[in-house]
Amino acid sequence: MAYEFNLEEQLALIRPIRNQKLADSDWTQLADAPLTDAKKTEWATYRQGLRDVPSKLSEVQTQFDANKDNTTDRADDGQIYPLPPS
Repeated sequence: MAYEFNLEEQLALIRPIRNQKLADSDWTQLADAPLTDAKKTEWATYRQGLRDVPSKLSEVQTQFDANKDNTTDRADDGQIYPLPPS
């Protein structure tokens, strides 16, 4: 049986994780956060990347659908979530 990519199922799995990552980084955008303006910008970019995860997953489905008959390995690292600033 071939695997079928179900976008709604995948979104249901990733949304709680994405939402937790956003909640965990809320403090970085507060006016009194102990961060430089540059670091706040890095965190804002990271948080936007988290918000973009559902659309990125939609792109993954499009690629999957276009290549589902191709059994060769693809060079996709499967990274969905952005990495937080260090």
